[in-house]
Amino acid sequence: TAQMGTLNKIMGFTTIIYLVVLFLCAFLLINYMSGAVDERRREIGMLLAMGMDPRKIQIVFVLKVLAFAVVGGLLGYIMGSGVSMFLGPLVAESSVKPILYLLPISFAISIGLGVVSSIIPVRRISKLDPVEALREV
Repeated sequence: TAQMGTLNKIMGFTTIIYLVVLFLCAFLLINYMSGAVDERRREIGMLLAMGMDPRKIQIVFVLKVLAFAVVGGLLGYIMGSGVSMFLGPLVAESSVKPILYLLPISFAISIGLGVVSSIIPVRRISKLDPVEALREV
């Protein structure tokens, strides 16, 4: 029972670390996408001034985030499985095999995180004034 108590504490600590990492990833994605919107301000303003629907521009930015999310989910699964397979025998003295059902979960988490973190930057596109964006040099 003492081992179960220790295991439960480790699991709780691991969950906290996991949530902190997810929060930091979301913050970094929001920061990256906000920077992308700011860098492309003139181009977005020109497209808006020419009559392009803001939703189409938003879709382009969301698709970019989703592409990053898919690659990130796959790399995260591969790297996590690889580290576990390497460290499992060293730390727990038992072999570790990749858990395939975690792959779709990895994709779901990364895509969900990408979509949630792109909401703020994408909303800024719809509020962008084409005249002000084109005035900036």
